[in-house]
Amino acid sequence: MHSYIILFALIGGATLLASITLFSIILIPLGMSLKSVIIISLIVSILAALIISSKIIANYGNKIKNKSLKQMIEIAKEGYHCSNSL
Repeated sequence: MHSYIILFALIGGATLLASITLFSIILIPLGMSLKSVIIISLIVSILAALIISSKIIANYGNKIKNKSLKQMIEIAKEGYHCSNSL
């Protein structure tokens, strides 16, 4: 179970950084406050992390159990690249 939490945290952190950067570039020049951008980014990253991690768990469920952090990062990278091709 802890492997799934690590996977969700890794993907959630990556998508949060990406969405804050993207939405800051797009929405702040349009007049939206930084606080609003962060809230929107947080919501988007949680949803993205849920979708991506559930797809990884569906495809790699048995591989994920009892893996080290380094192995989990590699699995997360592989699954993240697969989900970007959707």
